Amino acid sequence: MTVFFEVTSPKGVEDLIDENVDWLMKDQKVEIDRKSQSEKDFKNGDINWRRISWDGNSEEFGPTTVGFLMTRAGNHTLEKTRCAPSLQLPTNSVCPATVRA
Repeated sequence: MTVFFEVTSPKGVEDLIDENVDWLMKDQKVEIDRKSQSEKDFKNGDINWRRISWDGNSEEFGPTTVGFLMTRAGNHTLEKTRCAPSLQLPTNSVCPATVRA
């Protein structure tokens, strides 16, 4: 599994997801089944998360799940998740965790 943490504004989340999906498909040779899209909102402790994922197939590794986890970065959320405790972010920022397996 490979995990990347990226920070963007709430308005930039869709563009960030599109950019990462394009990178996976073009550069990493991962096929993504867009019809398999799954979304789920959940809470872990006092942190709210949103997950979006798809079934995929990696040319190198075979069947895979491509997913993104998103949470608000404000109100010390990054510190609680140990995403990047030293970041000074605006309250309305979002910290998507790009998960590639």
